[in-house]
Amino acid sequence: IANQVTNLARLQLVGRLDERPYFLAVAADWADHLGHDIARTGWSCQVVDALPFCLARAVAMVDPRAQAGPIGAIDLGYRRATFCVVLEGRPVYLRPLKGCDQQNWLAGLASGLDVDPPEAQALLAEHGVAAGDRQPASEAASVIAEMTAEPLAQLEGEIRRTIDHLACQRSSIVPEEIYLFGVGATVRGLADELTRRLQRNVYCWRL
Repeated sequence: IANQVTNLARLQLVGRLDERPYFLAVAADWADHLGHDIARTGWSCQVVDALPFCLARAVAMVDPRAQAGPIGAIDLGYRRATFCVVLEGRPVYLRPLKGCDQQNWLAGLASGLDVDPPEAQALLAEHGVAAGDRQPASEAASVIAEMTAEPLAQLEGEIRRTIDHLACQRSSIVPEEIYLFGVGATVRGLADELTRRLQRNVYCWRL
């Protein structure tokens, strides 16, 4: 344990998520290497944030209501999807969204269309998902909408379960608005479709 503690970074992030303490740390050599790489680009590295704090900082950059909140932030990453609630500029709740990572979306689409994952990602960005009763603009868009129906339903279900849990356990932090981050946020029409399904405003984060 002593050796492990010695190897932890000088930088250690401590926060309170869902009323429990969480301690986040990173290897010192990794943090040093990251700072060095950023300095080589001519930038000054001042903060290395863990995901929940990074999301809270990003939401606060575009929405002043984040200082009062609560506002939801969903990182639709390639390997993991994460739901975070930001209140008073800091993360207060964090939960993984099972099976909602972008890798899961791309695997089925790439296999069904016989393309590689980067091509599948480009197709999602170009055609996306059909919102509401709007008909897909082309045959390709129709096929993609059909093939992404299952992962879209999975994402909707996981968000609903998260919101229902918060409504029962901590109703004061149920978000009325949600921002989408990560590669999944590039899926065309996704924010509009989630807005329709969840009956709350969902936006793609933009600076």
